Amino acid sequence: MRTTILASPFSIITGITAYSYTQLMERFNRKYARIRSSMKLDHEPGKEIFIDYAGTKMHIVDRETGEEKPAEVFLATEPYSIQA
Repeated sequence: MRTTILASPFSIITGITAYSYTQLMERFNRKYARIRSSMKLDHEPGKEIFIDYAGTKMHIVDRETGEEKPAEVFLATEPYSIQA
């Protein structure tokens, strides 16, 4: 786990004994057991655009030659928040 990888260098650099992964998760779950986490993001219409490329490339086939050419799938979305 990522926390166990980070704990050892943290202890060496700071001299502070870090929690084990089990202790960390037990304390985290005890503290945040009743809290449903979510993040509110406010967006004004037309002010932002989120872009990304979708995972693995797809292939486009040339109908005349049958040649397959790799193509990226470009995704874009405009966020909007009713609370804005």
